[in-house]
Amino acid sequence: MIDYCLEYDRQAKGSFTIHGSACAKADKGVLIFGPVSGLGKTSLMLELCKNHKFFPLADEKVVISAQRKIVGGVSALSLDKAAISKILGSRRDSYDLRSGRLIPAAKDKADLSLVVLPIIAEGSRLVIEKLSAAEADWHFYEEASRKIRGTSRRIADFGYAPESLDTQETSLNRINAIRDISTQVEFIRMRGSLSEAAEEVNRILA
Repeated sequence: MIDYCLEYDRQAKGSFTIHGSACAKADKGVLIFGPVSGLGKTSLMLELCKNHKFFPLADEKVVISAQRKIVGGVSALSLDKAAISKILGSRRDSYDLRSGRLIPAAKDKADLSLVVLPIIAEGSRLVIEKLSAAEADWHFYEEASRKIRGTSRRIADFGYAPESLDTQETSLNRINAIRDISTQVEFIRMRGSLSEAAEEVNRILA
């Protein structure tokens, strides 16, 4: 509930939270997002950091500003997935992205230069699809609206859904911000192996 209220404060000030991972190379930031777990968002971010000299920015929750920047998010990474533990070479309970013991230390922010919707599937041929501005707008607006509208929030043993905290003003501001991002930033959908997906992301931002 605290995070739910904080999202209202974020959006009132011109930023919003996306469920995903983010990293950057120089000042070019990559947002990797998708609505469900298991798509390979964190794995792709770590692969870019380990093998392509990217810096981690956030995992699980990424804060995006209306000015097309990645400005924050969660910097503690859970190692409860075997694939993530394998990439980091550690099976500790958590990992601080800011410390950079096994991957480059995290930066605070970067320009939002690329948005990736991944499906990491080892053994699959790499398939890449560029989203139109309209498709990008639809997917991104849905994701940016979930937390403030309460569609991803249930309390009291998942038996009660809090009312939406969204307002007409925050909604219109979000619409304008998402429209700007979806027309100015490249959005791609990709399916394939972890190494090939990371190589393609690195190539795009080169």
